[in-house]
Amino acid sequence: MSLLVYFDTNIFNHLFKKTNDITEIDEKRLRAAVSSRQLTIVISHTIIRETLATLKSHPDLARVLLSLIVELADWDRFLPLCPEILERDIRHFAFNGERANTPFVKDTTHIQTILHRIIDGQIDVRHAAAAIHEDQEQKETFRERVEKSRAQTTRALEEFEKSSEIPSFEQFFIDGAEERLFDFIRSFDVEPKNVSSAALTRCY
Repeated sequence: MSLLVYFDTNIFNHLFKKTNDITEIDEKRLRAAVSSRQLTIVISHTIIRETLATLKSHPDLARVLLSLIVELADWDRFLPLCPEILERDIRHFAFNGERANTPFVKDTTHIQTILHRIIDGQIDVRHAAAAIHEDQEQKETFRERVEKSRAQTTRALEEFEKSSEIPSFEQFFIDGAEERLFDFIRSFDVEPKNVSSAALTRCY
């Protein structure tokens, strides 16, 4: 069995710069473990976007880090952005009460092609900026949904305070979890028509 590990941007930085006590020997051992399938390195769109964001200020460093990511990552286990994973699970849950079959992107050929072109200098920071802007928009949309859910919780708490009957967190969660869950699902423009109580219990 291969051990799956998630490397964030800092790990690749330390690996390239040989900081945080990482040595050349450590890198050789890491590469050997990856080559022998003892270790599988999982990365995500977030890591790619964070690295692209440094193209303007440190283009050479960004390309070296992207090259390192391309070499070491398992491209059959590539994670999309967190809001996309959540939305996929929510849509699947609304459909049949189960989470999505896999969090990974099925085909990464297009992503790898773009990264190779950036590494080779065929794509500059102006073109990469579109991807960064898209990431910012997705984060803003997700933040708005979270704030809407938080506002609903705040209103509920205010009603409890007026009646001087503030329940424990556990009771508050149990009593209102289903309603808040469905509200959150509907914020993605889906209707949970086929969700059973048993499915809700598994979700909790």
